[in-house]
Amino acid sequence: METGGTEDFEQPIISKDVDGEETKDIQKGESHSYHINIKLPQNISGYESIKQIDRIGLLL
Repeated sequence: METGGTEDFEQPIISKDVDGEETKDIQKGESHSYHINIKLPQNISGYESIKQIDRIGLLL
């Protein structure tokens, strides 16, 4: 019996940073680069697709 759920697959590793730093104090009005890095497992043959959704906090 196949479950078809994501629990059958190795999960990707996701990391985030701002200007290359895990945490950073920022000032309103300044520009910064926000990065989301996704390291996929070597065997992704079972994946039909992958979607990363990130919701930036309202305090930003």
